[in-house]
Amino acid sequence: MKHAFHIILFIILAGSKLPATSIIPFRHLGEAVQLSDAAVLATVEQNFETPSGNCVYFDGKFRVITRIKGDMTPGETFILRQQSYRTGDFNVDFAGDFVPETGKTYLIFLKQYAGYWKPVTMTYFIFEVKKTGDESFLVPLPETFSIALVPRPDGVLPEPPAVYRLADMLHILQQYSNGITSTWDASAALTTLLPDDFPQERVLPTGCSFDLGSGQCRWQNAAINIYFDDTNVPAGFSGTLDNILSALNTNYTGIDPVNSGQVSFTPDCSDGTVTGTDFTSFLTSLNGNQTTLIIFDDPCNQIPNLSGCVGTLAVGGGYSSSATHVYKGETWKNALWGYVVVNNGVTACLTASEYEIMLTHELTHTYRMGHLNAAMYPNQNMNPVCCNPINTKDMECMNYTYDIALPVKLVSFEAHPARNGQVDITWTTASENETDHFVIERSADGLRFDILANIPARNTKSLNRYNLTDETPFSGLSYYRLSEVGFDGKQNNLGLKAVEIGQQDGEVSVYPDPVNDGNLTLKTNFVSEFSGSLEIVDMNGRVVTQRSLSLNKGEQTLEQPVDGLTPGIYWMKLESANSLRVLRFYKN
Repeated sequence: MKHAFHIILFIILAGSKLPATSIIPFRHLGEAVQLSDAAVLATVEQNFETPSGNCVYFDGKFRVITRIKGDMTPGETFILRQQSYRTGDFNVDFAGDFVPETGKTYLIFLKQYAGYWKPVTMTYFIFEVKKTGDESFLVPLPETFSIALVPRPDGVLPEPPAVYRLADMLHILQQYSNGITSTWDASAALTTLLPDDFPQERVLPTGCSFDLGSGQCRWQNAAINIYFDDTNVPAGFSGTLDNILSALNTNYTGIDPVNSGQVSFTPDCSDGTVTGTDFTSFLTSLNGNQTTLIIFDDPCNQIPNLSGCVGTLAVGGGYSSSATHVYKGETWKNALWGYVVVNNGVTACLTASEYEIMLTHELTHTYRMGHLNAAMYPNQNMNPVCCNPINTKDMECMNYTYDIALPVKLVSFEAHPARNGQVDITWTTASENETDHFVIERSADGLRFDILANIPARNTKSLNRYNLTDETPFSGLSYYRLSEVGFDGKQNNLGLKAVEIGQQDGEVSVYPDPVNDGNLTLKTNFVSEFSGSLEIVDMNGRVVTQRSLSLNKGEQTLEQPVDGLTPGIYWMKLESANSLRVLRFYKN
């Protein structure tokens, strides 16, 4: 089986649309450690490949730092195997797979297999150790928040992964694992930080994923011929596909999928899948490796049948090559043939509109885009939820990754701390064509940006170097976004960088988080008097609460009412003439 395998489970029951499912989570980390064979804090020393039969498996050698549960001792090594593997020249990729990075340290809950270990729930409940100042934290992996969860049969609402203080959480886990305490309480380790409070070096816009298991991947030529099989094809499907591709082409300017019509493909099903050994040969005969095929009614029975419109509606994914290419300064795997397999009886469970939106979602997976975080980016087509049309975050991710006609060839984009608490921003282009100017924007949260500077472009075919100094960056994290603006006024995003500057104006925190109706407590410890404003901003950027704020230096406590706020994520902004602090909180 030579293909990337990305399964999307849509549950539709009694006409309601429920989240996509992939795992049933533990109630909390205490239950995770109880039900694991081992739990350790360990550092990745080496990633390597292990041949076995016709497959090559991706393994990592870890060295134990701290044992929480199990027989492994500090200093001992063990092998962790990924779900993804390679067969021939192609990777079989699994969304949500844990891909460890050499030199990094992780908290992992493990299950033992013959000679190797695997995480109990893929990336879910895996934490990376990160430092801010002198303190170390356990930070959930980004993939954690794109994994959809099955509601627990017991009705218990699981404790979501959060950022924890490393030493405190290790102590709590060891006490609970050893039976010293029988009541789970992680509050001593819990922080109000979020994973994206820590600097991210990837250029890819915040929240986007094109990994699908084995590393980021994209089509080099995004003009793909889309075919559909003639067996059990729904009535009028060519018109349905036209509607789907029209939506894709309208919203995603860098791709060009084409309705190439109906074909006849009979899979041999020898490996239990439609996309077996004969699949790529058939697609190659149609249009080389620039080809995607939609197949109906699951002819090889690789998807469990629906039961009363409950179950898996479709699977979508694609092949990837071992070859790579560089795009916008990063290395990407080459995407090859794509596929969508639709389950039995799906048309009877969805309206015509829902069916189109569902297939739009699956075809976007063939362009290698993974799930978005539904809490951070609601109402997006690529949320693990059926059925939303294409929305703004979908477009930001896809258009960044497939904007193949940029008038600027970017060589590098960097942002680094400089003297006196400043930030130096530099970028280099290899060529510029009909570019009017560059825009540098700055943000304290990575979501809402303000223009820092406009820099005229040189519009030459030679190497061009630019630099800018931010003399007053935000205390803590500052996000910098580089864009180019053409003579026609069109603006194209070229990259995003994050820089952390020491918390020079003191500590600020909010609690409890999540907060119910009542008051949210703001605790400050400024080194000088603060005079400015307090705003609460919702996920759509709307200011829902605003007030003037004056605080003395030193420790201060302020109660902020949150009655009337609808459930969701909010940002509290404390802004003065020379500083901006942004804190996130969740309203139940």
